[in-house]
Order: sequence, then structure tokens, then C-alpha cells
Amino acid sequence: MKKSILIIMAMGMLIGQVDYESQIQTIIDANCTNSGCHTNGGGYQNGLDLSSYDNLMAGTSDHGPVINPGDSENSILIQKLGDEPPFGNQMPNNGPYLDATTILLIATWIDEGALETPVVDVTDLFFSEYAEGSSNNKYLEIYNGTGASVVLTNYQIAQAVNGGGWQYYHTFTTGTSIADGDVWVIATDQADAFIQAAADEILPYPSVVHHNGDDARGLISISGTDTTWIDIIGDPNNDPGSGWDVAGVTNGTQNHTLVRKSTVTSGNTDWSVSAGTTMDNSEWIVLDQDTWTYVGSHPHAELEGPVPPTISSIAIEPSSPTEEDDVLVSAAITDDGTIASATLSYNSGSTNTEVTMANTTGDTYTGTIPAQAAGTTVTFSITAIDNDDSTTTSDESSYLVNPTGGEITAIYDIQYTTDSSGDSPLNGQTVTISGIVTAEFWGSSSNRYLYVQDVEGPWNGVVCFEYGGWDIFDFSSSAGTVHSVAEGDSVTVTGTVEEYYNLTEIGSITSVIVHGPAVNMISPAIVTPGQIMTGGSDTEAYEGCLVTVENVTVDNADLNNGEWSVTDGTNSVRVDDIWDFYYFPETGQALAGIAGVMTYTYSDAKLEPRLARDVVEADGAPVRLQRIQQVLYSDLMKAGEDEDSDKSYMVDETVTIEGIVTMPSGLSYAGAGVKFIFAYMVVLGAQFCLMTRIVLLFQHFSKAI
Repeated sequence: MKKSILIIMAMGMLIGQVDYESQIQTIIDANCTNSGCHTNGGGYQNGLDLSSYDNLMAGTSDHGPVINPGDSENSILIQKLGDEPPFGNQMPNNGPYLDATTILLIATWIDEGALETPVVDVTDLFFSEYAEGSSNNKYLEIYNGTGASVVLTNYQIAQAVNGGGWQYYHTFTTGTSIADGDVWVIATDQADAFIQAAADEILPYPSVVHHNGDDARGLISISGTDTTWIDIIGDPNNDPGSGWDVAGVTNGTQNHTLVRKSTVTSGNTDWSVSAGTTMDNSEWIVLDQDTWTYVGSHPHAELEGPVPPTISSIAIEPSSPTEEDDVLVSAAITDDGTIASATLSYNSGSTNTEVTMANTTGDTYTGTIPAQAAGTTVTFSITAIDNDDSTTTSDESSYLVNPTGGEITAIYDIQYTTDSSGDSPLNGQTVTISGIVTAEFWGSSSNRYLYVQDVEGPWNGVVCFEYGGWDIFDFSSSAGTVHSVAEGDSVTVTGTVEEYYNLTEIGSITSVIVHGPAVNMISPAIVTPGQIMTGGSDTEAYEGCLVTVENVTVDNADLNNGEWSVTDGTNSVRVDDIWDFYYFPETGQALAGIAGVMTYTYSDAKLEPRLARDVVEADGAPVRLQRIQQVLYSDLMKAGEDEDSDKSYMVDETVTIEGIVTMPSGLSYAGAGVKFIFAYMVVLGAQFCLMTRIVLLFQHFSKAI
């Protein structure tokens, strides 16, 4: 048992702060108290009551304390949970026994000091609470969790009004200090009596706490001539109008109380990151106006509640199953506590069937869908429940069951050749392929080009060509006949292998079945110009495949017909413009990367970017507006159906843009609501540079920043 305990202690260092109420007490209740054991003052179990923190910490026995803070090895609770207790039976009595992960969590909590509320590891002061309430019910709270008392003499609070930059500075009385674990509250002299009772400073107008929702505040420390910015609320150079959005709450700094999450251990001078865009990624909890319950102390983990599980990396094996294949569905499922259950739910036509998933290794859970009839489209989702009964269900995925007997041809078998001509060994044959759309036809020349790949890597991609244009082709889908297909869709295509001036393609296409978004997406293969250039070492292998080249420079901005080239300093590859991707090359421009599909036309191999997002500027260079704005045509078509499709692929990224001022700073009106917000602008002649966090305001098919 001692060896097991030492392993737990070593691994416990990886877990971090554990919360008693949301993580430990829930485990105890589920296994020790809900059954009636260890309750009622311990009347049923030798006086040991585990129904609360105080009762647990008071517990003792003839063999030592139940909890020995900082020493899980010598805590009776851990000893009794192990498979070889030093005395008596393993607990819970008669099982089921706790798994190693759960015991590790409890041991970690004990080794952290067995605290009822986690103590964050803080290196400096930071804002812990902010209130912009009704009338003058306003205050700021600063928290000290550094482990020692902090004198405030060298600290100041900077103030900005209506985006006018830092203008005023609040100083503290000489000798004032904040004790470790305590807070310093500054309130207005007209604030509610409850607020004033918790305040360390009460100030008349004007003051640092007579703020509105659009007034920024910053915490700084000064040592000699050096000023260090520690924490910021708002943007001093940006007047948002009424308030800044916080955690997805519109005007979160106006008419709200903000409480810093207990997991935050330091200030943040990047307000956009601190504010976040959702409850999950924000550092703040947004409470209703005039909520003062929490002023005067910090932290408040009870506000955060349980965090639901996260489900990611969903995959199926095999990726193109036949009627003879059982399909193994796997996913990574994580949680801040433990996963109580994971369930795979699938439907092959009429009813849902549930399969319990097994935790095979680490965070990976797997479940098996039995073989289904050929032609069946199987849909499935995964539901995970954690120890707090928080539930997450994944988006629905699907796959098509292919017939056996070789009817589905691997793209590799079409493309792979050792013949110097590069011609397919299946040239002229009718084939059916199953794969994922890596480049949708919308926007390509006459809508003729559709690229499909069945697995990642060389020889596994092919272009499907429809001379009359794919937009008038009859695609089959679960919704009937449609005239569109999207990047990322799973498809089955039947046509003839053809060679068109040394380009292998699928033509004379008779059938395309669209099965919906694929489960396993195709990522671009990272290649060098020397591999994919005309006559390159792997040009034939990557024909039709999705690839990317990184850290290249434009070496020829105009090769005619919209073509240009980039080099890595050794070799050069052509870039073409089948699709509009809104990049206008200049010789010598550095690029972080270019992604696209490979083609071969007019005796040259060419990289075809699909969208503005595929051509990425070098680090530090201004981001093209088109890379922010342009979305797939298939996404644009769905903008009237949901709120997510017509959304920039750069949402939540901080960017620098450059362009011509088309309207004055401030607000402008568009239709039924605000369309543009230009908040901070440095005018240089007729141009401006703007650094901002992207915010999309939707109105029908329109987008703006």
C-alpha cells in the first residue's frame, strides 16, 4: 500500500488546485453518505460522520487522523481506500471501490493542505471584483494572495474616461497595506450601506470609483522610475459606447458586478483575453446589477459551479467501413473532476441504440457500432456525464456503410503509379470512391472542380471534374436531391478515371451521394516547394491532395494568368487562382504559409489556395481584411438557417489590419442595428492602422468588424 501511496503523491503534483465542495464532497456523498453510512453524527460508523467538511476534518480513529493535511500517505481515508488497507476492510465496504484516478484526486486535495476553499498561488495584487451598479453603488476590490502582507504605497490605480487614455491616477495613503488573503475595497460615499461596511476607502465625487461602464481602470506598481502594469479592466483608448462585453454578456462592465474566478492567479493586461467571449474562457463571472453579496472577500469558487465534460477528437475505425465491419468509435473526454459515464448513441435508420463506452487509456473512450447493411447511413453522438452530473453531448456525426467486394476503390489505387507518364493504372475504368471534400466547387472556375481525399498523405486525393458545373448537378442526400456540397462533407462519387493532359481526374460522373459532415477531417500535409514544384520529388504523389508550404517568400509576383510563385530559398512552386482568395502578391513578401490542393495544368504543377484564409501573412504583418471576412460559399448559403455558419474563421483572434478610412470613428447605423464600431484609430494621411479584437455583428448575410 505504501508504494501505491507514493505513486499517488508524485502524480498529484500534476493535478493542481482541487476544490473540496465541488470535487471531494461529491465523491464522498456518492460513495459514503448517500447510502446512509457515515451520516447521523457517525452513529452508524464508529462516530465518523463524512457529511460535511468540518465533520470530515474532525474525524479520528485509534490508528490516527482521518485527514492529515499535507500528508495523504498518513491519512486514514487514503489508507482505507487502497486495495491493501493496513487494518480492517477496504472502503467503501463491500464496494464498488474507487478507481485510481478518484483516489488520486482525493490524495492531491490532502497534499494541497485539505482546504475547504482552494488558495490560489498569487504573485502580485489584482482586481478581484468590480461593480457598476445603480446610482452610485460602485466599487473596486483588490486581492492579495501573495502569501505576505503588501504595502500599497507603491501602487496606483490608473483611470481612463470615455476612451481618452490614461488620465488620472489614484494613490493610496502612506503606510496602508493589505494582509495576505485579504482584499482592499474602495467605494463611493453614496454606495449602499452594505458596500460601505466592507470598504477600506470611501471616496466622494470625483474619484477612481465614480466610473461608468465605458471607463477603464488599471492597477500599476511603481519602483523608482519604473512602472509595471499589473491588471486592466477595459480598454483605455476605446470607448465602447456603454460598456465592454464580458464572458459573452453584452455591456458586461455596465450595470453588472464582475467577480474574478478563483482559478485566476494574476492580473492580466490584455483586456480582450481577460474579458473573454464565453463563460468558459473569461476570467470573470458576470453577476446582475446591484449584487454585492461577495464584496469584502475572495475567492468565490461557489460561483463557478461544475464544469461539464469536454468531448473532442472523435474518430472512427475503419474510416470507410463496409457491411462486414464493426466500427470502433473513439473520443477524448476530459473533465475537471472524473467521468462517471460515457455513452455512444447511434441510429441506423429507425431507433437510437446506446452503447456504454470504455475508458481504454488516458482520456480515450471507445465504443463499438456493430456492422450494418450496405448503403446504410449511420448517425451517432457521444454523451459524457461527470461526477457533478454535468452533461455534454457531442454534435451528431455520420458515416456511410459501403458494400464489400471491392466496389469502393481507394483513391490510392487510382493515383499510385510507377509509370513515368504518371497515368493512372485504372485509366478509362468506372470507379466508385468514398472520401471527404477538401475543396468545394463553389467559386472555382465555372464551378467545375471538386476535390476529394479519402485519407491524409500522398496519392490519396483526386479532382472530380464536371464540365457543365457542379451547381446544376443532382447530388443525392438524406434530404433528397440537392445542388450543393460543402468542404468537409463525406461523399461517395461514381465516375470514370480520365487523364487530361497528364492530370488524373474523375470525370463522366454519374452519381454523387452526400452523407453530411465527415467524422475524420483531412488535414493538409506539410510539404516543401521542392516536393511539389513542377518536376519535384513528389509532384505526382501529391496531385489532387491537400497540402501546405510554410515560411515562404514571393519570388515572382506575376507569372501571367493570375499565377505567381513562392520560394523557401531553395526551390520555387507556382500558385494559381482557380478560386478567389484575395491575395495580391508583391515580390519579396514573406508568408507564414499557403495551403491548398495540388493540380497540374499547362505543363506545370500548381498549388491552388481555396479561400483567403489559406494564404497567411508572416508574423507581425497586417492581416488582410479578406482573410477576416471571407467564408466558404457553402457557409454563406446557411447564414439564414443558423447564427454560426456565416462567421469569420478568425473570431477571438487579435489582429492588426491596415486600410483606408471609409467612415469616421464612433458608431454608424446599418438597417436595424449597429453595423460597424471603429473604436480606436491612428490616422496616417489617408490610411489607418487598427488593432482590435474581432467582433462580428450579424444582420442577414452581412458581416462587419
